[in-house]
Amino acid sequence: MDGISSVDAAPGAAQVAMLRKVLDAGSQNMANLLEALPQPVPPTARPGEYLA
Repeated sequence: MDGISSVDAAPGAAQVAMLRKVLDAGSQNMANLLEALPQPVPPTARPGEYLA
């Protein structure tokens, strides 16, 4: 192998591209999951209690 492949010339570039694709898909899946979950009830303080 006399030539330098593009992956060797930029080590990690392929991994970065793959990771970016996975993260984009993961963020979309996470958004879908959050939409499907029931919304939490907003916290309300009872008399004499402080909200953290």
